[in-house]
Amino acid sequence: MADRTTVLITGANRGIGRGLTEAYLSRPDHTVIAAVRDPSSATAQSLHSVPAAPRSKVHVIKIDSASDKDAAEAIRTVQDLGIRHLDVVIANAGIAEVFETVDQINPDKFRTLFEVNTLGPVKLFGAVFPLLKAAAEIKGVVKYAAIGTVAASTANVEANKATMLGSYGASKAALSHLVRRAQFENDWLTAVVVSPGWAQTDMGNAGARLFGMEKAVVPVKDSAEGIIKVLDNATRETAAGAGGFWEYDGTPLTY
Repeated sequence: MADRTTVLITGANRGIGRGLTEAYLSRPDHTVIAAVRDPSSATAQSLHSVPAAPRSKVHVIKIDSASDKDAAEAIRTVQDLGIRHLDVVIANAGIAEVFETVDQINPDKFRTLFEVNTLGPVKLFGAVFPLLKAAAEIKGVVKYAAIGTVAASTANVEANKATMLGSYGASKAALSHLVRRAQFENDWLTAVVVSPGWAQTDMGNAGARLFGMEKAVVPVKDSAEGIIKVLDNATRETAAGAGGFWEYDGTPLTY
């Protein structure tokens, strides 16, 4: 159906990914492809119980961002479900388990961050590319989004130095560059990066505790709804003109 919106979200069973899944399912006529590392896990299985608006539904599939094969295999699964196009793809899955200064960078941990945070979304983009292009031919508007971070902004390194997220920020900065290239390499695509804010996820709360805080600042629901609003409003023109990098509340960010 041309009026149905199909959305694929990675890391959909926890944190921001789950918030996005719940928010899209609350809209009528939406099919959500919820990609998770382990579809048999309790958190993944619980996605089937998320309340859905009329004619909306969820499919849970496997994508481990560290795998070289999962994304391509997942898209074959999506096609087996009868889905021939994707309107919105959100590369949300990521890790940020390293807090260190540049002189302390551990090469193995650094490589892992890039494998998951940078290469994962790139492999995903390659896999979903034909289904995004098919949606563009049907509807004319398709969107590929990556969840970024203000820690990736070179312009704001001094303000963010206390977070000790240099390795994480570098992996997301490389991702931001590639997402922006995708925007200009494909004249039918709107490609953006959105920072979720300091959200109250496992990742965000762990960082907050390092600074003596009980939890992070932004409720997951607010972050997810803000991200979706940014995507709803994004166009090729605004993405090109604003640099395609926004905070979840719509504030333009600088790379």
